[in-house]
Amino acid sequence: DTADEEGQARYSLNFFGNSLGVIDKVTMSLDESDVTFERRPGAKRSIDLDDLLTIRTPQMLRLSADGQWLVYRVAEGDLATNRPILQPTCFFVVSTKQPNATSRALSLDAATVSNVIWTPDGKGLVYSTDAELRLLDIASGEHTPLLSAQALQKCCDEGGRYEKFGYEMAFSPDGRYLALQVSRVTKVPTAPKPLRSIEVLDPRQEILPQDRTLNQLWVLDMRSREPRLAVSEDYEVVSFDWSPDSTQFVFAGCRSAAPGMMRKYCPWVSDLFVANAERGDVRVLIDREGADVRPRWSPDGRTIAFLSQPFLPPGAEYDGAFVTTLAVVDASGAAPPRFIGEHLDRVASTSIEYAPQWTLDGAALDIKASHHLSQHVFRVRLRDGNVTRLTPRTERHYWESSYSADGRTVAFTEEGVGVPADILVSATTRMSPRVLTHLNPEWDSLTVPTAQTVHWPSADGRWTIHGLLIKPSHYQAGRRYPLLVAIQGGPGQVDQVANPPHQMYPVLALVERGYAVLLPNSRGRDGFGRAFRHAIRDEQSYVLHQAQDVIDGVDAMIASGLADPDKLGLLGFSYGETLGLQVLRTTDRFRAAVVGGGTPHLLSDLQAAPSELRPLYRDLYGLSSPFDPAVIARAFEQTALFSLHRISTPVMIEAGERDSVAQDSMLFAGLRDFGLPAELHVIPRSGHGWEEPLLLKDAYERQVAWLDYWLLRKPLSDNERQARYDQWQQRKEAS
Repeated sequence: DTADEEGQARYSLNFFGNSLGVIDKVTMSLDESDVTFERRPGAKRSIDLDDLLTIRTPQMLRLSADGQWLVYRVAEGDLATNRPILQPTCFFVVSTKQPNATSRALSLDAATVSNVIWTPDGKGLVYSTDAELRLLDIASGEHTPLLSAQALQKCCDEGGRYEKFGYEMAFSPDGRYLALQVSRVTKVPTAPKPLRSIEVLDPRQEILPQDRTLNQLWVLDMRSREPRLAVSEDYEVVSFDWSPDSTQFVFAGCRSAAPGMMRKYCPWVSDLFVANAERGDVRVLIDREGADVRPRWSPDGRTIAFLSQPFLPPGAEYDGAFVTTLAVVDASGAAPPRFIGEHLDRVASTSIEYAPQWTLDGAALDIKASHHLSQHVFRVRLRDGNVTRLTPRTERHYWESSYSADGRTVAFTEEGVGVPADILVSATTRMSPRVLTHLNPEWDSLTVPTAQTVHWPSADGRWTIHGLLIKPSHYQAGRRYPLLVAIQGGPGQVDQVANPPHQMYPVLALVERGYAVLLPNSRGRDGFGRAFRHAIRDEQSYVLHQAQDVIDGVDAMIASGLADPDKLGLLGFSYGETLGLQVLRTTDRFRAAVVGGGTPHLLSDLQAAPSELRPLYRDLYGLSSPFDPAVIARAFEQTALFSLHRISTPVMIEAGERDSVAQDSMLFAGLRDFGLPAELHVIPRSGHGWEEPLLLKDAYERQVAWLDYWLLRKPLSDNERQARYDQWQQRKEAS
């Protein structure tokens, strides 16, 4: 609002969240013929879509036995080559003791390596691919073959095909042997077509024989390089651990011919066994309903820690919600197991994928568990189950971790909203993490949103519901913002990750464009105790109560003065679509939605499921037999396709080509039948989620345009489409 020397009127604007970054001042003539941008030195630019598609993520952390070195893998998307965003690109090694040490690339093909571990002397790495095992000498870079699928075939002549080497592998404490899990696939012989009918005697019976995959435990003698089968093929091996004296294995697994549950679901029903490392003799350690997994031997060899499911309803074979607790048992099997996770269960829900780690003195166990809206490392005291949280920051999510052989050093990844993951290292006696990597330095020059945990009471008074609220970096208190509700899939815990909920939506970029985003951790998710996790099963509600949890959260954000009640949008993928559709059927307050990958036809999904998955549907859907009239009625009530007339929100649907196209096509047709603006976009070469950066960028741009039009009244690039939508809005407003 000034005049230059020639009297030309000029004006200045402040810009936030534009593609050029944070601009202090824009000056232009009134006829817009002369525009200059001024940026103060060191000013940051706003995050854009490309930033979200090229994040470097550390994976596969492995500390050397002495804790001196760390090897890790990096995954990184690339727009120029369309390399998937989670595709591994390179392995690196870095010193954990030298301050500001530089990572050095290793000559490993990261895309083909399925697992890697250090040799006991710290001089090399053993790595596995789908068909072989090799040794990399760190100093020379020389690769030495150790074991191949062909060698196993020749050695034992058991038939079948050996593959997937070493998804689980570990050196014996004395360093002489390497134990590894190997899958053997036995092909069904080609047989003449049967000329008589096949009577089915059990709903779980395989009507026609299928190829059989058996996960076996093998041992490689590092001196002779001779392999041998450690546990007979009578057992399926899920996970294992060496005894401290290298003479025995404890393993989680199933008898191959176990009655009842089909053996292919072994990880959900596994028991614990102990095997002699030389002779292969096996004795039962734990034999009970549900899963007993991830066994770990104590340093003195007297006790075995493991994860167990003691929360099963009567007659249940496993916990389909995958809720486990920490337990210990005498290695001799002389006494029943003792559950020491009661305190942990009250503050978190543990998952069967995380193994406990003994402290050096054997007095406690470290374990990763979901806690509130993060994942943290806890220390559980063996004597009384007392719990201490080790990881320091509540607003961070701690993913993968690795311990030195003596348990004195731990490396782990740390990530937060707008904070890409990096690797930290610390002594375990007193946590004081030190950053080892800085994988995304360009993010230092970006403005990123802020996040905070919020909570509200559920309408039925049963729970306190928590959520993650993400606000623009330029947030102004007292101003109302358009609010997007992003519903996490699963139902899994809402995570404090760089771009929640993971990569399906450009949440950070949307927030920097002026939106606020709420991620509600509705009942049935992780992080707030066992009862909260089992709410779907116990309340027999897959999305009914959960939809009200979401709506209550929106009400809380409006009441706080943050959310504009006339500018509400919804995002939801997978379970997020299923729950999101229930929200849209419950309220007409949302002006736009983007969903995909879910289950609009819940009843059909239930009735098509094999009977061995009934416990899964009981725990994750809150529904048991799909042929019980009461269950059918309950499923009908939660099936979006049967009540689309209750939806009045414009919906964009996205479906992977190899995923949910059939159900989402029905959803699209139904919404169109009721005259709603609806779009269906099928993502090529994609299943449940898409990882190609160019496909994701295309989806991001489409999602942003859709939300901007319906919530902010910004024009679409397609004039004909906009004219149709404008007419629909005019008719709706007139009615």
